Amino acid sequence: MKDWLRQLLVSSVGLFIALTLALGVYELAIKPQASRGPSGRQGIYGAFLTNGQVYFGNIERENGDRLVLVNVFYPKARRDAVADPSQQDDLQLIKLGNELYAPEDRIEISTRQLLYLAKLKEDGKVGKAIREYKQ
Repeated sequence: MKDWLRQLLVSSVGLFIALTLALGVYELAIKPQASRGPSGRQGIYGAFLTNGQVYFGNIERENGDRLVLVNVFYPKARRDAVADPSQQDDLQLIKLGNELYAPEDRIEISTRQLLYLAKLKEDGKVGKAIREYKQ
């Protein structure tokens, strides 16, 4: 009976140590990757949504169901494409926050509405336009 009790005690201590180590690994390695708290992504990204809208900006944070963009811009047609079809590609970038209702320069996007993310080249048209706006 004494050996049985000793074996139970040793097994319990071993199980406790294994669970403690597993919890430590989860908290330090797995959980940060799953939530992605502050984003490690650098540069300008395009967030293309399922409704056809696109936003450009820096990823501040991303987790399983939300993507947070800051320094946000979005494209808008300069001219009425119906009145002048030759001007369909004449777009301008609008800085989020300059609208009549004055939103903050931050947008949270549901990942269910996110079609895809694309990292933009710094020397592309959008990257250059954003850099010029910041100067």
